[in-house]
Amino acid sequence: MKTTLLLSSLLLILFSCNLSTDQDFKDIAKDTCDCMSMFTDELSDEMKTILIETEGDEAAFDEAFTKYVDEYPAEGMKDALALSGADSPEIMECIEGLEKKYDNVYTTLSENEILEKVLAELDKMDDCGVTAAIMKMGMAAQ
Repeated sequence: MKTTLLLSSLLLILFSCNLSTDQDFKDIAKDTCDCMSMFTDELSDEMKTILIETEGDEAAFDEAFTKYVDEYPAEGMKDALALSGADSPEIMECIEGLEKKYDNVYTTLSENEILEKVLAELDKMDDCGVTAAIMKMGMAAQ
């Protein structure tokens, strides 16, 4: 699924970032959510709910998505097309911009600790639940 490619790219950004303050975590979470909104805004409310409720469990997501497509084929196909656009040039350009923006910040935290802190910030933000869910799915896939 193309979402996995996007997740990998998103996680690479976070792995390459060395964050030094709590504000850095808030900033990267906001910027990540903003980048992802180019993708997540195209998803239906039902798809957003599926992503959030499955909490990063890819098997649960696949099951819920299949059920959704079976019950609502037209809407499901629109969401499938939206999901396939997760690696669009615009999103990839935004992600590359984040890599450059946060390239020179430093921390001694492990990659997993960085991801957890950014995820915690995403969970606090309104309208970033889908981005948090996608990040959880990417983390679970590792």
